[in-house]
Amino acid sequence: MFLNVLATTRELERARVDGARLAVTEERLRFSRDLHDVFGRTLSAVALKAELGARQAEASGRRGLGPGGPGRTPRRGRWVAARRAAGR
Repeated sequence: MFLNVLATTRELERARVDGARLAVTEERLRFSRDLHDVFGRTLSAVALKAELGARQAEASGRRGLGPGGPGRTPRRGRWVAARRAAGR
């Protein structure tokens, strides 16, 4: 009888540890998806701005964009949102 209780206790402890591991894994996956979405939107916006800037430069006859031209760097707000999503 005592051995059955001991075996059941060990099995329950293993199940608890496995459940905790699974919860951590699921949270990491959720976080990864959220971060992927944030960076995906940011990169899409950067690409769109770069294309728009290139088209505007072409239309106005300018040959290139300066270092501060449109689309060169993402706005600070997007990086803040990404850092906030990352919990930093």
